[in-house]
Amino acid sequence: MMPETSFVGKHRISLPETSSTNNYAAELLKENPPDGTLIQTFNQTKGRGQQGNIWVSPPGKNLTFSLIFYPEFLDIKEVFSLSKVISVALCQMLETYLPWENIQIKWPNDILINQKKTAGILIENQLEGSSIKASIIGIGLNVNQTKFPAEFEHRSTSMEKAGRREFDLEKVLMDALSSVENAYLKLKDGDSHYINRMYYQYLYGYQEDIKVIIQGKSEIVSIAGVEKSGKLIIRMNDSLHYLGFKELTFVL
Repeated sequence: MMPETSFVGKHRISLPETSSTNNYAAELLKENPPDGTLIQTFNQTKGRGQQGNIWVSPPGKNLTFSLIFYPEFLDIKEVFSLSKVISVALCQMLETYLPWENIQIKWPNDILINQKKTAGILIENQLEGSSIKASIIGIGLNVNQTKFPAEFEHRSTSMEKAGRREFDLEKVLMDALSSVENAYLKLKDGDSHYINRMYYQYLYGYQEDIKVIIQGKSEIVSIAGVEKSGKLIIRMNDSLHYLGFKELTFVL
């Protein structure tokens, strides 16, 4: 069992329904809420994903929440470290529940169980000079959802589908917060080597041949790494290429 958190989620706002916990958090930032503030809802009506994608979640089945951090210790050039932290934390938490399943990070912001999407992360930063003044970290985690819209069914899953049992939402949330705090504090303490090592351990396609679509063409590539800025480094035809978000599609 994971230990209780010291600050993540200690200040908690639970909403019966909201359009987007990230939007709510952005408004809340005007009031300077405590570091680690949690905004949670069991019914998010207009959830958002990366690059304008939507996050669909039926009421009461999954976890949809946002966290507010003030990572002023982090240089703006290291901004993708936050995505690494959250991704690693979610993978580590999921492994405690589903130790026999294949849990991976799909760059840049998805968590996979057996190569199917289980969680998504949306991080929105407020910048000040060369530092990050505040970060809103939105997380959607499929916990007890077993049916998905037809267009997502073949590439989506949940903890219940993988584990063949229902999970306690509150316990999963508390364990997720504990895992996030542990990874976040390691980054804050300067242990980026640990975060990077764990990130690459979970990263789908790292140093392995995988199939992707680039500019409409099917390619076999391997992931060589991820830049501090978040750009993906792939090896293709014996040379390295640097790709931004939406410049590559994984074929799972």
